[in-house]
Amino acid sequence: MYFGKNSNLKVIGVSAFSGCNFKSITIPKSTTTISKEAFNGCFKLSEIIFDDNSRLTSIGDNAFKGCTNLTEIYYDGTINDWLKLDLVEGSNYLTTPAADCEKLYIKDENGEYYDLKAVTELEISDDAMTV
Repeated sequence: MYFGKNSNLKVIGVSAFSGCNFKSITIPKSTTTISKEAFNGCFKLSEIIFDDNSRLTSIGDNAFKGCTNLTEIYYDGTINDWLKLDLVEGSNYLTTPAADCEKLYIKDENGEYYDLKAVTELEISDDAMTV
């Protein structure tokens, strides 16, 4: 599923595509919110791509629950951007949508994608206030 190149979509609503048969989804950079259960039960979904310069700020509860074939997520932001996402109270950086996903690709300081789930060593900045 693809949105237009100049999409102004801000919110993907509650259960908007629940049960869809899409294999891949590209989320437009204009999207700020993916609401709860937006893609719940999309069993064929294997890939999520967030457009370059994504403005995403929150992913709702169970937004990708039941997406059992999800193997790759491409997020055009840094680890810090990913960690700033409002995921769900009590969740961690790999939940919703990445909990069951095999690979979570995040961009490094050079703009290259790396698989966050394969990281074996991480240096926390001296400026970090909360982890």
